[in-house]
Amino acid sequence: MDLENSIYGYLHEGGEIVPKEDKQIQYKGGQQKGMYIGQGMSYAEFVSKACERLDINSNGYTFHYTLEFDPSALQQLDDDEDMHMMLSHCRPSILSL
Repeated sequence: MDLENSIYGYLHEGGEIVPKEDKQIQYKGGQQKGMYIGQGMSYAEFVSKACERLDINSNGYTFHYTLEFDPSALQQLDDDEDMHMMLSHCRPSILSL
């Protein structure tokens, strides 16, 4: 994978999102794994890789992400168009999924 054209994201599963006083959010409980997400990665590739990293079956799961400028708003990730939007809003940095 071309790491220069990738972002690093956190995958969270099995816990809960807890709002903090400063309008930020944090994730408590469950598991957290990191994953590189390449520019041009399809939604199907993302789901396959994320489920492999978390050791889960994709049935019954939905994926969301947050943006650096508004980490309190969860954006749902459903298809290739959502993948493109997520990646286009993220400069090479860290993303929370």
